[in-house]
Order: sequence, then C-alpha cells, then structure tokens
Amino acid sequence: MRFRRKTGDPAPEPGLPRDVLGFLGEGNRIDGEIHLTAGFRVDGRVSGSVRSPSTLVVGPTGEIESADLRVKTLSVSGLVRGRLRIGERLEVRHDAPRTLDPVC
Repeated sequence: MRFRRKTGDPAPEPGLPRDVLGFLGEGNRIDGEIHLTAGFRVDGRVSGSVRSPSTLVVGPTGEIESADLRVKTLSVSGLVRGRLRIGERLEVRHDAPRTLDPVC
C-alpha cells in the first residue's frame, strides 16, 4: 500500500528530520523549563533547561542558552551556550558559531 501526500499539504523542508513537529519562529522567545515529546526546531531564542527524547534543531537565527540541555540528537546552525548532554548524535553545521560545552 502506498500513501500520497494530500493536495495542499506542505512538503517537508529538505534536510529536516521527520520527527520535528514543533517550531519556535524567529523573533519569539521561551524562558524556563522545557520538556518536549517530539522533535523541535528553534529559530527564535530559548533560555532555560531543555529536555527531549528526540531531535532538537537550532536554525541559523536560533539561540539557546541552557545550563541543562538533554536531547537525543542536536543539529546546530545557530548559537548554543551551556551544558549539553547528547544521547546519540551532535551535528554542527559548518557556519555555526562554535560555543558548545558537550558532556558525555
């Protein structure tokens, strides 16, 4: 059985993991303790602890400052400051600012 995308449904962004279901747009900000259940993309600013059993994508305009960031997979094109705990994969894009403090 084959499934097709319905007419009018947006095509997924190329290179974006399929499990990314949430988004924080540029110019928006979240402060505090964040618990995610699915993949998430940040193009705005996040300050506080972040936990996800999935993928976190930090876009080119995204900024995260976290004393406790724990995710399965982290893909960085923007700025990330703080203590990182990555479960499986850390991907740093060639043009990303190099402000990372990963803990294994």
